[in-house]
Amino acid sequence: MYGQVPLDQQYNGYAQPEPVAEFYVLTTFSTWFGLFAILTTAVVDIFQPEYGPLIILVHLMLVATTAGSVIYAAARWRDGLIKTAMPLGINLTIGLVLLCMPFARVWETASFRVQQSRYQYIAQQILDGDLKVDTNGRVTLPLGYRSLSDDGLAHVQYRQGATNIFFFADSHAGYMFRSDNSLPEPLFNGNLAWHHIESRAHNWYYLPTN
Repeated sequence: MYGQVPLDQQYNGYAQPEPVAEFYVLTTFSTWFGLFAILTTAVVDIFQPEYGPLIILVHLMLVATTAGSVIYAAARWRDGLIKTAMPLGINLTIGLVLLCMPFARVWETASFRVQQSRYQYIAQQILDGDLKVDTNGRVTLPLGYRSLSDDGLAHVQYRQGATNIFFFADSHAGYMFRSDNSLPEPLFNGNLAWHHIESRAHNWYYLPTN
């Protein structure tokens, strides 16, 4: 009869609602929580690595959300595979982004590219003698350039006819200018050692320190 609710949609005399609401709730939550997880991971990874336990908690919550999506897809697959698998697909995509995206490295590389001309200007000023090196091998950066180094200084070393200029990006890494473009030596001024060496541009290297 027209307008009659099918028997398979009835329960105890009441019509069962289609699983539209729970689909939208799960999809919306997965999307917004995924964006929150990506943003939180990026901010902590780049600016606040000491808050690593917070990232572990966020990732565990993502695992729980993904598990809920698996249960939902298994229970509702008859309602349409594409619809029921969408929340799971969202959570898996977010998980892959978190696993594969090196947020800190992408940020560091982009930051250097933006500031490269300013680094180069200071290096050239030191090479030309316009910025004087003190007896401790340090140059106080001009006011508009002190953000280039975590301590506001450029550290200069003369070795084997080459000029090495080191800028602390933070307490654990920095950028070195090598006038001869050769690979940096294992030690700088006898107390800085590198985990590894990464080329950033001609004459420039990124050096995570011990």
